[in-house]
Amino acid sequence: MENYRLKSKVSVEQKEFLVQTINDPDRHTVVNSLFIDGRMLETVAYPHSEELSEADVLTRVKHTHGEKKHELEHLLSMFQQASQSGDADLMFSLARAFYGKNMFDYARNLFESVLVIRDGHFEAYNYLGLVWLASGDPEEATRKLARAVELRPQFADYHNNYAIALLEAGFCRRAMEECEAALKLNIYYAEAYFNLGIAFVANAVTREDYEMYANHLQKSLEMFERAAMIDPRYRSVQFEEACEILKRNDPSRSLNLLKGIRDEKRLSAAKRISGDFIMFQLTAGMSGSQSLDERIENLKGELDRNPNYVDYYHEMGLCYLQKSKVDWQMAIDQFQKACQLNPKLTKAQIGYDKADEFLSSLTLSISEITRSGSK
Repeated sequence: MENYRLKSKVSVEQKEFLVQTINDPDRHTVVNSLFIDGRMLETVAYPHSEELSEADVLTRVKHTHGEKKHELEHLLSMFQQASQSGDADLMFSLARAFYGKNMFDYARNLFESVLVIRDGHFEAYNYLGLVWLASGDPEEATRKLARAVELRPQFADYHNNYAIALLEAGFCRRAMEECEAALKLNIYYAEAYFNLGIAFVANAVTREDYEMYANHLQKSLEMFERAAMIDPRYRSVQFEEACEILKRNDPSRSLNLLKGIRDEKRLSAAKRISGDFIMFQLTAGMSGSQSLDERIENLKGELDRNPNYVDYYHEMGLCYLQKSKVDWQMAIDQFQKACQLNPKLTKAQIGYDKADEFLSSLTLSISEITRSGSK
């Protein structure tokens, strides 16, 4: 099978983006990558059946390329509009989309604009902290994430994110405390156990806290084992190697491996249908049924991990409403076809009128709920 490669450049102000889509015959995937000024921002692989014909593979490459290019162009075109809109919800949803694509400068700008309008927007503080963390500024990340925890202390994810930033900033004991706070909220939070283990290992390197250093090997290995029992995906050759190196009293080398395992797993989770662009679509009223089904399944998984995150329940409710809107529109289309084929079919006209009236009301309700703000 031939190798196909499509490239498109998108220039905005002084920045140049490159969208590239290829097929990988060996892995039976279509791979899309996004670059800015020669630096890769993201790459996403879309598996396909081994039985797919060469023509169908080419069609899939072209479709994926066109879709991702349109997505980028739409995001960029909305940036100025959202920035000047004064609509905190629109800015926040768009910022999440930029964050999900590792376009951190755009995301940071919008998240900060949200906080100018609505200082109590806890999600914006959480995401802004993650943006600073990904940008290599753990000190600023800790300030933003501390505010998120202050606003929503019942969210286990916020404590865990804060712990990661604290670790990167060199505060092992405070990181340990935040991991423990996350575990009090959710005793099955695998990543919090893993980060707690990392905190003990990091302290063994820095010797920041003598009390934490005592029995650090036993404590850390116990936390890693708990994390792997809850989520077996932690177990890998690299995981076993990190634990063995730790047992040989080389915490510094082990720490690098353990952080790599954690970061790779977080990256892998982010690559799953994250919902960032989908939530922007929801705010703009553009979501399709398939993307909504994917987001609902993703939210169910997130709630299993973080059952106190009430905003996920709210978002799932919104997804179900949006799905209902898609179904009602499909029903209207069918009534309309019936009326076109037989204009005298009274029941079809009644069905069309009633469904159209209900859809208008539903659309207004969804818009009001979507833009009601974070409270």
